Amino acid sequence: MQKENVYFDRNFNTKQNYYYYITAVNKTIESRPSSKILAYVRDATPPDFPKLLKANVSTGKVELKWEKVKDKNLFGYKVYMSMDKEKKEWALVTKKAISESFFLHSKAKELSGNFYYYRVTAIDKSFNESAFSNIVKIKLPDVTAPSQPIFNRHNIYPSKIRFTWARTLEKDLDYYNLYTQKGKKLIRLNKKPIISTFFEFRNPEINDFRKFIVTSVDTSGNESKKDEHIIIKGLDVIAPIIKNIKYKIVGKNIEINFVVKDVDYNGFEILRSSGKVKRYTNISSFQKGSFFIDKNIVKGRTYFYMLKVYDKSGNISLSDVKEIKIN
Repeated sequence: MQKENVYFDRNFNTKQNYYYYITAVNKTIESRPSSKILAYVRDATPPDFPKLLKANVSTGKVELKWEKVKDKNLFGYKVYMSMDKEKKEWALVTKKAISESFFLHSKAKELSGNFYYYRVTAIDKSFNESAFSNIVKIKLPDVTAPSQPIFNRHNIYPSKIRFTWARTLEKDLDYYNLYTQKGKKLIRLNKKPIISTFFEFRNPEINDFRKFIVTSVDTSGNESKKDEHIIIKGLDVIAPIIKNIKYKIVGKNIEINFVVKDVDYNGFEILRSSGKVKRYTNISSFQKGSFFIDKNIVKGRTYFYMLKVYDKSGNISLSDVKEIKIN
């Protein structure tokens, strides 16, 4: 029998209907019961939170695993994701609660390189949601290739070709490769990674049309496309041949005649020295043709001449030294 007008029922089960009424009792008689009231006790206790959340990452996939929550009333789990773990609102990845303690989240390969954060909750059949699990931080493997560099120019010399290209504006750029295509086969010319924007291909042997390609490689090893290229025709690496050089003293001048055997002969320079220690200077500058007159001679001196000729491919030939004494 209860004397106070307040009563606490502490012996009940959740999810069950209870009906209550009250009577008043004196020493001799009990009153008629009050009207009944219905009480339904809802489960408001959340399950334990998932523990030991771990992530395995592969190309375009994040595999999450965690320890199962031991709760006879467990309904499933929810998975949340964010790109900033400090944010209060996280995106719900699972549209509905999942029953297993693992989840595979597929992501576009183009999203590689970004950091993502995941956490998991447990939910029971009364829709009570647990606290969050530990947070895992992941980064998808970078599978996005950098853009291909574009050649600026190339310079052909007798013993090398120098290639230059525009720098690739990639934040994770690591180095460049240079290839030549011979038939259908691509041959890499650089033995070591190229960290500058130029490369010198030495002692080239090109007898036909040859394609050259430069690529960029990022820190994850992704290499750019090989679409853009330049084509270089067969190289002339044969120096011009100097024949029939004639030095003739005419009055106060020395006339120099010669013949050059080369289909792409370009021009010449005359080098001269007049001292005991032979220090040659260019007295002609670069000229076309095959004839030159040295008008700056002095009687009593001995002069030493050399002829330097060029072809249009940059090949150079030097003649033997010719000694001429002016009486």
